[in-house]
Amino acid sequence: MSGTPNPADTGRNAASPRGCSLRLVLGASLFFFLGVVVGWAFHAALVTGARVSSGSPGTSSLNQQIVVLRKRIAESERDLELGHDTAPARILLGNTYFDLGSALTVSGDSSAAKTAFQQAIVHYEKARSAGAATADVLTDLGTMYFRVGRPHEAIEAYERAIAADPGHLNAWMNLGVVRKEAFGDTAGARQAWERVLAIDGSGPEAARVRSWLGSTGGK
Repeated sequence: MSGTPNPADTGRNAASPRGCSLRLVLGASLFFFLGVVVGWAFHAALVTGARVSSGSPGTSSLNQQIVVLRKRIAESERDLELGHDTAPARILLGNTYFDLGSALTVSGDSSAAKTAFQQAIVHYEKARSAGAATADVLTDLGTMYFRVGRPHEAIEAYERAIAADPGHLNAWMNLGVVRKEAFGDTAGARQAWERVLAIDGSGPEAARVRSWLGSTGGK
């Protein structure tokens, strides 16, 4: 492991009424396969929350989950072709591609995962253009940019998320991750993580952020 955290989805970008998040199931699979519990392995662990996303949990194998996600993508894209092109529909597709990319990463298919992440960017950007530039959407967009090797755009998306919601903890956390991992900006990373503690020093993310700060020579 590299000893650096990894950015993740917001945990709150709800675009589907389908129940509990498949992303949580995929996150659990990711932790099992890679032997990590929280986001310290670069491009390995995801910091996830109780987000309603593209599907529901189950006991199917990872390959079956990938099949289900691809089927849902096909259904959603048919809806777009029929004229149901709305910001929520684009966000749902972005979420589903995000989940598919995460599942493909676990499966070891990094090329297909990158393609899925690139498609997530397309749909999140379409939603943003349609006026759905919420902090949650922008944070997920930033994470997708980071996952495809475009850290400058990731930083920009996180900063826009923070401008939309200065108290958005995941945007601050992920901003710190990208500053440190992509640019070697430890001071900038610490500044972002310290902001998380200033916003909510006793919340569920506080202990994790303190461990990140401790690893970079601080409190």
